[in-house]
Amino acid sequence: MTVTDPLNTGDAEASPLSLSTAAARNLATTTKSVPQMQGITSRWLLRMLPWVQASGGAYRVNRRLSYTLGDGRVTFTNTGADIRVIPQELRELPLLRGFDDDTVLAALADRFGQGGLEPGQVIATAGQPADQVVLIAHGKINKIGTGEYGDDTVLGVLADGEYFGAHILGRETTTWNHTYKAVTPCTVLSLRQQSFHDMNGSSEALREHIRSALSGPKGAHNVHGEADIEVASGHSGEPTLAGTYVDYELAPREYELSVAQTVLRVHSRVADLYNLIAHGKINKIGTGEYGDDTVLKVLADGEFFGAHALAADQAIWNHTYKAVTPCIALTLSTRALQEVNNQFERLRTHIANNRDNPAPAQNKHGEAAIEVASGHSGEPTLAGTYVDYELAPREYELSVAQTVLRVHSRVADTGPPTPDDLDELLALVWKDPGFFLAHPRTIAAFGQECSKRGIYPQSVDLGGHQVPAWRGVPILPCNKLHVSDTRTSSILLVRTGEENQGVVGLHQTGIPDEYRPGLSVRFMGINDQAVISYLVSAYYSAAILVPDAIGVLEHVELGRES
Repeated sequence: MTVTDPLNTGDAEASPLSLSTAAARNLATTTKSVPQMQGITSRWLLRMLPWVQASGGAYRVNRRLSYTLGDGRVTFTNTGADIRVIPQELRELPLLRGFDDDTVLAALADRFGQGGLEPGQVIATAGQPADQVVLIAHGKINKIGTGEYGDDTVLGVLADGEYFGAHILGRETTTWNHTYKAVTPCTVLSLRQQSFHDMNGSSEALREHIRSALSGPKGAHNVHGEADIEVASGHSGEPTLAGTYVDYELAPREYELSVAQTVLRVHSRVADLYNLIAHGKINKIGTGEYGDDTVLKVLADGEFFGAHALAADQAIWNHTYKAVTPCIALTLSTRALQEVNNQFERLRTHIANNRDNPAPAQNKHGEAAIEVASGHSGEPTLAGTYVDYELAPREYELSVAQTVLRVHSRVADTGPPTPDDLDELLALVWKDPGFFLAHPRTIAAFGQECSKRGIYPQSVDLGGHQVPAWRGVPILPCNKLHVSDTRTSSILLVRTGEENQGVVGLHQTGIPDEYRPGLSVRFMGINDQAVISYLVSAYYSAAILVPDAIGVLEHVELGRES
């Protein structure tokens, strides 16, 4: 008979019968993600723009001669609550275009008086004598005329930088053709007709310029201000046909490629020992069957080699590792540079630190900042940078989980943007509109406004992505469109392509040490601290071929309280 001892049920802990999960994890290979960064966006603008090769580093836009110069808006400066028009901006007024005496313009700017308007206040009434030029520094004013059946009709809305009453400058007496009524609290600058006449009498240069502008021939032009082309249409018999030609601008605008650069630093100890491949490809080369070099494996994103050096005082390489593409920690730097390409304007991030207790530079997501110089010229010293990662990245074990996303309900009703606003924008860019571009908060405000009206816009498929749309035109998010402290933003409507006379992106491919189209990575050397430096450069620009290729809905309110 066999006797079996009973199991020990005492205080001593029983010996494990199998390998623990903690020990198993130390032996297992962790599956790693590629480096993650909250600052990476979908870059819809870069994806939607057609890119044109600018082989000479510049792109010239030849346009028909236009008799309408400038952008039709004036710009102001302010000191506290005091606002003043920039003297040179007065050339936006039709009779002052081309006037080059800055001293007279400065004296004229000093004669403008500042005033305020309350909502509903009428500043000018149709049929009454017109005696002032009004510049709108801030606010919205309705331009009201008589409708088809004699009732008042809003013909347009004037806002920041626009003006009315400029026609009085060349006339002794005249009347208002329309009524102007404030919609919001407004700050305006006004110049009385008598004050201008006094200035005109004391300046021979101004008087001669006004006389020449009033008596000179007016160039025939179309509704867009372009030099007219005479065409005979619908005639019969044998009339004499008018001769014509197409006149072009003598000094067309040229768009030069801008540059965004940074110096990426990687310590040679990291490159030699750990050899972390954030992005790119490296060949693992060994000795083949017959003694020749053979590619045994291609290492790519997230893989590594050289880990055996961590467990030995001295270690030798068993294989040769050769880069196929630039590989060392380049993923986030190149992505950060591509984020710079999202904008039409040159941009540079200024990070404010506390002088007494300086905090590490970071972006709006709290991630370590990557310093990039953008749009510079000359030979400035480029900021060196590196990509810093978490020392203890989070690891996720496989398990069963349930996640609930929570969204807080809104208390205040939103104001614009409304479907009517987007229809007005479509009426401006009606020739083959490509897409709307708006801040994600603006898109959310538009969706909420539609829901309040019982309207549910359909989505469209864009490269496999379902995106919101209005009238079949996709609405794409772009967090580079600024949301002001007062919760206002803008919506862009863009037409793209050279064949459509729209907006195009500019770059140059085939540059030395090219890593991606228009992006180069150059080895700069190793300094005395054994830090390897790479010069990362991106060359880019964007061109607007004709003025109506972009429409802007400005001062869109995102959170007006009801």
